[in-house]
Amino acid sequence: MSKDKDNDERIDKILSLLEKQAENSLSTENKLTAVTNGMTILTAGLNAVTLDVGQIKERMQNYEDTVSVTRNQANSLRSAIHKRTKELLHIEYDDNGNVIDRCIYDDKHYRGRMIQRCYADARKHSGLGTPYYSTYKKDYVETLDYINEWVPIEGIKGFKEYCDKRRNA
Repeated sequence: MSKDKDNDERIDKILSLLEKQAENSLSTENKLTAVTNGMTILTAGLNAVTLDVGQIKERMQNYEDTVSVTRNQANSLRSAIHKRTKELLHIEYDDNGNVIDRCIYDDKHYRGRMIQRCYADARKHSGLGTPYYSTYKKDYVETLDYINEWVPIEGIKGFKEYCDKRRNA
């Protein structure tokens, strides 16, 4: 009988171990299900955040495209136009704004017309705003480069002849 009793005890121990393993498997399965559900929720949240970030980037880009230049940038555009016309007309000034060297084209009429033409061409061919201080920041560098390289289409002599015709007409 002792063998039967020993066998019964062994069987009871084995059954007990099997029950514990079954409970552990169920708890592991429950834990995996909970982790999977958590991952699903995190993925959905991450997708929502990614979508929101994309929308914010788009809104910021639209905002940056419509922001006007700063006051300093606007002043640098105006100064560049005046500097370029002085360069083209070969007029030199000292630090106080007094004329050092005059040329044949040093006439307010020519300077004024050339400044007007530079503004008009910069508006037409680059992103200069109307008025100049409403230029968009995205166009600032392109506009400044255009102004610094600008020359009247007909050249300086042709421009002088054009101004003289208009003055005499």
